[in-house]
Amino acid sequence: MNLALILDTTIQGVSMGLIDLSSPSKGYLWKEAHLKKFGSAQSISRLFKKAMDSIQSKPEAISRIVISNGPGSFTGIKIGLSWASGFAQGLKGGCYFQALSSLESAAHEQFLNASKKKTHPEGFRLVFLAGSTKTHGFVTVIDQYSASTQLFEIKSEDFKNLLHYKEKCTYLVLANVWPEFELFKQQNINELNIEYISLTDEETSQLVLDGMARKAFEALNDDLEKNVLAPNFMRESTAEERLKRKVGINGI
Repeated sequence: MNLALILDTTIQGVSMGLIDLSSPSKGYLWKEAHLKKFGSAQSISRLFKKAMDSIQSKPEAISRIVISNGPGSFTGIKIGLSWASGFAQGLKGGCYFQALSSLESAAHEQFLNASKKKTHPEGFRLVFLAGSTKTHGFVTVIDQYSASTQLFEIKSEDFKNLLHYKEKCTYLVLANVWPEFELFKQQNINELNIEYISLTDEETSQLVLDGMARKAFEALNDDLEKNVLAPNFMRESTAEERLKRKVGINGI
């Protein structure tokens, strides 16, 4: 088997899956999630051991780690990337990394699901927003005709700027951390051609994992690198922002 470990720690907790890259038709060999707010760091190793035991395999059988590098939980991103880097360094031959945006993975997966079911009006756009902090988040927009993706950062006070997408579109909220969401829902849920969907953590986790697995099957190890992972789509922590301001003011 050509095993790949799928790992997401960006939404909440940990979601993990195992796939055989040589057999796409099999789907997941194993998958499970720990979606509690605390204990993510410990849960990754516990879930991984459970995964290996379930398929009676060893860590050396992992040839690739497919991991989300944001956007999402600041701490979660760092926990996942740190674990993956440490795990790879512990293998004799190392392993390949495939770092993917959790937001784009979920967006493409939902786009494919909606297209198959034909549940949306023609010309719809899907807008996904994941709050990375209480004031900042990220948005990705997929256009049905071109399937092109735009990814950009947004502040909660600028949420109203999303209203220009309201014609023939679906708002799918992956992380409902802003009060602006509820206000927007109340004002626009009855507007023509608008569908507002708020997913649970479990549903979001599954969507992200499925999207990452799909992209994993499409990529070859020869196209990837054995390198140290870095976070993406992630803001600085509050402490880092304060330090930067202090350095700027004092000229240290």
